[in-house]
Amino acid sequence: MDSKSKRPDGAEDRISQLPDDILVHILSYIPTVYSVRTTVLSKRWNNLWTFVPTLDLDQQDYSEEHGHRTRNSFDKFAKVC
Repeated sequence: MDSKSKRPDGAEDRISQLPDDILVHILSYIPTVYSVRTTVLSKRWNNLWTFVPTLDLDQQDYSEEHGHRTRNSFDKFAKVC
């Protein structure tokens, strides 16, 4: 969807009209895992999360049961990034 696209209900896609610097600033307020997920929105969003100045990672998101970190938990992390 480009910046001039309309949503099905006729509303404008105004967030796509914002400059990249503003979008990166907005992404800096949400957890990194969600910033990375924005890459699926469009090609324009593909690398925006990499410009966020801080990473907010929670080890529990990538650890296995009983708190043991394994190769499998690293693989889960790598898939997100």
